Amino acid sequence: MPDWFHSVLPTTDGGCIAIGATRSFGFGDITNTDGYSVKINVDGDTAWSHTFGTINSEEAQSVIEKDFGYLVSGYNVSPVNGSYEFYAVQYDASGNQQWENYYGGTSTEFCINSVGLPDNYAVLCGSSSSYTNGSSDMYVVKIDGDGNQVADAHFGGAGNESAYGITRTLDGG
Repeated sequence: MPDWFHSVLPTTDGGCIAIGATRSFGFGDITNTDGYSVKINVDGDTAWSHTFGTINSEEAQSVIEKDFGYLVSGYNVSPVNGSYEFYAVQYDASGNQQWENYYGGTSTEFCINSVGLPDNYAVLCGSSSSYTNGSSDMYVVKIDGDGNQVADAHFGGAGNESAYGITRTLDGG
C-alpha cells in the first residue's frame, strides 16, 4: 500500500523527522489514509513512528522542531463533531506523545502548514468552511506550548481561499 511524506525536516540531533500519510499502518487502508510521523536517527534507523486518524482519511502536513520535541500538524476527524479539524500533536524527543488537540468550528477545516514562534508558540494555517465570508476562507490558529488555542482569524472573500504557507517575519511575528 502506498505511503508518502509531505515534509522531511533535518533535526538538531543529526537525524530527521518525516511526516505525511500511510495506508499501511493504523486505520489506513486501500482507500483511506492516517497521519504518519517517522523519526530517523543519525544512523538512518527508525527511532520511532506514530500514526493518527480514524477510518476516514487524515494526513500530517507540517512538522516543527521545538525545544522539547516535535509539533506535528495536519487534519483529523474530530471526535466532538465528526468533521475534519486542524489537528496538532506534540511528541517529546523520544517520541512520547505529550498532548494532542483539535482546532476549528462545526464544519470543515484543513491544516496545511505551520511555523514556530518564540516562547514555544506556533501558528497553524489552512482553510475553514466554519469561519468564512464565502465558501471557505484562509484560517490561522495560534497555539501555546501546551496546545491551547490563544488566537484565531480567518481571511477571505466570497470565493474559496486557503493558506498554503506561513513564515515568521523579521520582527518575530
